[in-house]
Amino acid sequence: MHYGGTNHYGVTLESVNIGVYIMHERKNRQWPKPVDEPPNDDELQDMMFDGVVEATDGCEVEPDGVCPHGYPSWLIQLGIL
Repeated sequence: MHYGGTNHYGVTLESVNIGVYIMHERKNRQWPKPVDEPPNDDELQDMMFDGVVEATDGCEVEPDGVCPHGYPSWLIQLGIL
């Protein structure tokens, strides 16, 4: 069994562990209470394909981003990402 270095895809065990840690932290983090109303279905669908989306406080962020005030994108808040 191979535990060190990279596999044939160039993925290291360290990079996988970091990714799992980030996903765990994002899932279990307590986000600030949303300030804005949640998006409707049409807005949510548009957000899934846009490069810039709205955070739960109205700031513009990347789809998997958090604004400078600590509010996540709606896609994170709703568990889509």
